[in-house]
Amino acid sequence: MLSWFKLKDFPQQIFNDDRVGSDDAYIDSIRALPQASRPMIILSNEDFSVDVNYWFKMRGLKIEKSIIFYRSIDAEPHIDLKEKSSATYIQPNYGINIEFFGKGTMAWYDLPEIQEKNIVKTVAGTPFIRFKESELEIIDYLHDVSQPVLVRTDIPHSVKMIKGPRLIVSIRFREIDQSDACPWEQILEKLKNDLCPRYQYDLRIPGMTRAFELSALGYIASLVEPGKTFVEVGSWVGRSSYAISKNLPPNSELHCIDTWDYTNAYGENLLDITKSHTAENANDFFVSHKGMELLKNQYTTNTDWLGVWKNYTSDCDNIVPFKMKSEDYSIPANVAGVYIDGDHSANALIADIKKFNISNNILICGDDCSLQYINGVVSALMQQETRERVFDDATTCRRTLIVLPCTKFWILLPTDGYWSNTFNLTELLQLL
Repeated sequence: MLSWFKLKDFPQQIFNDDRVGSDDAYIDSIRALPQASRPMIILSNEDFSVDVNYWFKMRGLKIEKSIIFYRSIDAEPHIDLKEKSSATYIQPNYGINIEFFGKGTMAWYDLPEIQEKNIVKTVAGTPFIRFKESELEIIDYLHDVSQPVLVRTDIPHSVKMIKGPRLIVSIRFREIDQSDACPWEQILEKLKNDLCPRYQYDLRIPGMTRAFELSALGYIASLVEPGKTFVEVGSWVGRSSYAISKNLPPNSELHCIDTWDYTNAYGENLLDITKSHTAENANDFFVSHKGMELLKNQYTTNTDWLGVWKNYTSDCDNIVPFKMKSEDYSIPANVAGVYIDGDHSANALIADIKKFNISNNILICGDDCSLQYINGVVSALMQQETRERVFDDATTCRRTLIVLPCTKFWILLPTDGYWSNTFNLTELLQLL
């Protein structure tokens, strides 16, 4: 299950005394304290506003021990335990996190074998276990917790600072009349009407498409009409292929076009690019560093890159690979959209866009609209021929260029037809 969800209509008035969320003097007083004296304040339901308590009550939930904590350094991957301080008592826990000051990211990881000797306690006395990030596999990622977010803490999770320090409230809750927290799946079912939609992806697949861009691909794929075909130009080892495939409706196909012919020089270049994308760069919140490192040796020994792609997408039963150049691909009559992440030269991208710009009912999107490719992708998208086409019957296809904020993800949205009536930019931006 995905590890976080943004909440649609959580009350804006969080506390009885809203000073914490609005008074700059409050945060200034905390900053003035020595690091060891900065507070982790324990809260109860009496500290929260009537609106917040009512929100929980109407959903059969109650607030229990919650905290306000000030964070100025990264939090290593850790997992919360029950009060019995034993690894056999992993807390089936969740909370609603709200960030008042600063900016940070969160990540979640597969649960490794627990070592009880590593148990420690927080300032508040809560037992937890720390892990080494290098030994974990990341499975989920959140780049913005400024909105109220439902998160789980029963699997390893970490916090990294982007712009800090941060002041956060974490509201812990459980079902009324229950002595213990219910499973994550059960709380998702209970709150399903309050959650913004999430789209599947797998960060364990190597690549440079970031989590929020994968969510955008998932959103677009989910809007494809059942039975239609979506096309991907440039699939590499399947990071974006997986995200598109898993979110397509029933009876739809994904056609993945790639030569899967990668040289050693290409591989080394990818590794260099990947290492330049770090969590400290606010525009590049996460890239699969570990996954890229795992592929390093394959660039000197592997010739079957299609096989690598098939391995990473083995549980995607709606994918058809086409080992060829995009210019040799025959577009099916039922095509609904295309994601272009192949040759980034201006001429190649213009050719790919013109190839698929054959109907108002086809959405065209892609990656890498950035300064790095200002003479390629950016230049191509600025050309009028990529945004307007007059067909032989004198009808015209006009497209609006959209570049999602803090991403390199671009969309050429038709101004008429199926996608103009279905695509909702506001809904998509809520995912980012």
